[in-house]
Amino acid sequence: MGRLYSEMIFINGYLHSDPHPGNVLVNKKPNGDVDIVLLDHGLYLDIDDHFRGLYADLWLALLAPDPDKLRVGCYSILYPPFYNLL
Repeated sequence: MGRLYSEMIFINGYLHSDPHPGNVLVNKKPNGDVDIVLLDHGLYLDIDDHFRGLYADLWLALLAPDPDKLRVGCYSILYPPFYNLL
């Protein structure tokens, strides 16, 4: 799932704004393979390359963890006071 969402966001530039288990359908094929189907396409955002880069930097800072880069990322794409909630 992580790879699916990462490719959707960081490669294709689409952000599904309501990703929860109820919006994912796992369809098992007769050969044992599965298809993962995302549901509820009403809350998509088309994100441009600039935002995609900022969003990637924010996630890298979260995973590092790097508080300084996280602060910069929050101030770049979020309402600045949200940084204090992390």
